[in-house]
Amino acid sequence: MPIPIQRWARLAAWGSFWCAIPSAVWRLLTIQDLLPGTSAFQAAHAGDHGYVWTLSVAQVLIAVLTIGLVQPWGERFAGVPVPRWFPVVVGTVGGLALFAVSYLPTVLWGPLELVAVAGYAKRRYGSQASAAGRVAVHA
Repeated sequence: MPIPIQRWARLAAWGSFWCAIPSAVWRLLTIQDLLPGTSAFQAAHAGDHGYVWTLSVAQVLIAVLTIGLVQPWGERFAGVPVPRWFPVVVGTVGGLALFAVSYLPTVLWGPLELVAVAGYAKRRYGSQASAAGRVAVHA
């Protein structure tokens, strides 16, 4: 029987997602000259629209992948099982990297991602460990 998704892991994953979204949206609105008072940012990134768009899209995609840690598609994507180690390793490295380079409002993004990864690892590896323990006890 699969272990249910922990409430704290779900909250951490969604919290991580919502920490990432505001800065990506702000960056895109600013580069498109849709926010007043951002002329310094626009001047600093004149000609860098491709970079800003790529950074913002990548940020949103990473945030969506964090949601996968607490969704069924994070364990089985397009009918293919996701190797348990992959989200754990990538999420841990990503969470540590985000923790190292965070700025407001993304300061909690890395730590929340690490908590969500811990929940994923506990749920995915914990089910195997508890199943192995049950077999050993009954053997």
